[in-house]
Amino acid sequence: MADLLTLGNVSTILAILATLIGFWKIRRDELRHSDVHAWTVAGIAALQRTLLRMSNAPETHGARDPALDQLAQDISVLIEQGRLYFRNAPGRGRLRGFGAKKAPAYRGMRPVVLDDLVRVYEAAVAWQAGGHTPEALIGAVEHSRASFVSLMQAEVGRSRTRARKSVTMGEGSPLENHLHGR
Repeated sequence: MADLLTLGNVSTILAILATLIGFWKIRRDELRHSDVHAWTVAGIAALQRTLLRMSNAPETHGARDPALDQLAQDISVLIEQGRLYFRNAPGRGRLRGFGAKKAPAYRGMRPVVLDDLVRVYEAAVAWQAGGHTPEALIGAVEHSRASFVSLMQAEVGRSRTRARKSVTMGEGSPLENHLHGR
């Protein structure tokens, strides 16, 4: 009888430990997901604002633009914050050992998801310097924004939705088709 009580106690303790470890792991994973999600939302906002600023203020090309300066700073901060969630990959082939003498967060090759942010940062700086054509820079920002959104959708996007209707095919029709009294 004493052996059964001991075995029962051990089983109970193991079950409690397994439950606590499972809860801790789920909680840790949830925190990271929500952190990456918040970072993603901030990244999308900064990329979209940069695109809108360039598209709506072509007269600022080649001139200092305080709004674009602020966006470049915001994107720079997002790049550094992104290093918390996405580690550099070790270089391969001729890039093996790349950045070996740098601080640990900067060793190796930057992850592709941060490349999109870096490109938009560089475009914001080039815009003010008058480098490249406005069309080329806007095109680079549009491409980088779409790439970032697509990569991050795979990272933090939901695989299922609550309502089936929210994932049904949209109409794809322009505004004109929805105006009354045309």
